[in-house]
Amino acid sequence: MNTTQKDLYKILGVISSAEIAVIKAAYRALIMIYHPDKYTGDKESAVRKSKEINQAYTVLVDPDKRKKYNAQRVNNNPDKVSDTSENTMNELRWTLKESEEILKILNEPD
Repeated sequence: MNTTQKDLYKILGVISSAEIAVIKAAYRALIMIYHPDKYTGDKESAVRKSKEINQAYTVLVDPDKRKKYNAQRVNNNPDKVSDTSENTMNELRWTLKESEEILKILNEPD
């Protein structure tokens, strides 16, 4: 998978200015949802999604890799990179949806 084709920030449900702690928290929450052994849906899609999440996390938590990714992102798609109000709201809506799924999991009885 080419990191310039996918929006790694969107995969993790964070905005591009997110701090490392936020990225780590989003990663942990999403992996808990899409772990193939825990996912209630299609196992193959869970494996694909967890691989995407892992790749995004690997790039975004490493300062050097993140810097390179951000540079490629700007060079490949300068119009889509700016954090406009609309883009930020869409990212927040996506994050809210994922947060609701996390809360469902956390509230499930063991």
